[in-house]
Amino acid sequence: MQRERLARCATKRPIFISDEDFREMGRKRASRTNIGDAVFIKNLLKFIFARILDVVRSNKKTYKNEDIIKFAEIGDLGAIKRLLKSGADVNTADDDTGFTPLHYSVCNNCDDLTKFLIEEANADVLIRTNENLLPSDLAFTVARNDSIGDYLISLESAERDRRGVAFSDNIQSGLDPNP
Repeated sequence: MQRERLARCATKRPIFISDEDFREMGRKRASRTNIGDAVFIKNLLKFIFARILDVVRSNKKTYKNEDIIKFAEIGDLGAIKRLLKSGADVNTADDDTGFTPLHYSVCNNCDDLTKFLIEEANADVLIRTNENLLPSDLAFTVARNDSIGDYLISLESAERDRRGVAFSDNIQSGLDPNP
């Protein structure tokens, strides 16, 4: 007998996850360690968010810009690509934090997502959060990812030159420009 697992989403409509889908997500677990559990939970969240997106689309409502923030938080590159194709804004900022999808991808060390957002989706590397932080600031302080931080710094410099903005005019984050 086929059992169904039920999850509720923000729209209060049920989302059914079949046993087969649930087992498939379980197979993706690396092991019974905390890392394996984290991978399983990440896959489960991706699945649930994809179903939420399907429900939203079926209701003929557009929450594209809100959804891109949610998927960036969990690092779901495939969902973000779909949303951008359907017209979502890559530079949408979270109302509470001011984080854009680029800020979230940097914080979560999602290098592939970060490079996709910049190189293919043309995300603005000079957008600041509500706390006045650039994505490069977050790469060095939160994610501790020097390679992405250096990559972002070079892009920020090129973008400042393109826009004609002096580096000293744009320093507001309080971080040392010459570490």
